Amino acid sequence: MVYALQALGQEVNPKVLERFPFYLVEGAQEIPLPPRALWLSHVLQRAFASRPDEGGEVNRPLGEALRYALGDLPWHALYTLARRYGRVADRFSLEDGLMRYASLLEKEVGMKENTDLSQRFRDVAGLTGLLSAWVGYVEGQVGRNSQEAKRAVVKLLDNLERPGDFLYVAAYHLDSTQARLYEAGGAFFYQEAKRLLQEAGARAQEAEEGSGRFLNVSQDDLHRVYAHLAARYPGKAWEGFIYEVRLSLASRFPQYIRMEKEG
Repeated sequence: MVYALQALGQEVNPKVLERFPFYLVEGAQEIPLPPRALWLSHVLQRAFASRPDEGGEVNRPLGEALRYALGDLPWHALYTLARRYGRVADRFSLEDGLMRYASLLEKEVGMKENTDLSQRFRDVAGLTGLLSAWVGYVEGQVGRNSQEAKRAVVKLLDNLERPGDFLYVAAYHLDSTQARLYEAGGAFFYQEAKRLLQEAGARAQEAEEGSGRFLNVSQDDLHRVYAHLAARYPGKAWEGFIYEVRLSLASRFPQYIRMEKEG
């Protein structure tokens, strides 16, 4: 099934993937391939310029990512390839693709079990957006693509469970109580971040300048959004939710999580 997902995601027109059902035929049995998994396969392969065979070797991380896609674990799939490549080859395709994936997820799962999958996917994206404003600010202060930036980003990723811990780590490098999230950095994450601010009762402080539209994300905003989401994902569910946020946020800064080459 993973091979079928890879081949269709790479070869078939994306509009066809969205509109028509596909089946894997094994003997007399027809196994449906979930449209959302097919779409995610297309998005990831295009965004990372990933191929099943690279340098004469089987691309195992791609296979692992597609198994995650089949298991409705999109952030695990994204992180797997972000860690493999350490960069995104086509950022626009990724942003647009994730937005469409959210729509497919809502459409497909809405009348079935696990109806919270769409809500959870959007919530992870929203909190990722808010946190990425702060991580990006810290990265800029210490020097992008430096060893110090890598250490700072990893430290922030390790302190996501509570907003106070995250902001305490950020304060080592910043003297400001707010950060900016630019829409140009990712429209899907921007929209979902704005939604979370509004849901949490925070004032979405939106403005515009030469670099485009942005949200001011304050420390109080983070505390409000965290409290709002903690009520939605209580107890053990919070650990799983934050783990997905960690994967998603790390994937926004892939150069710092790149897998070391073996040998």
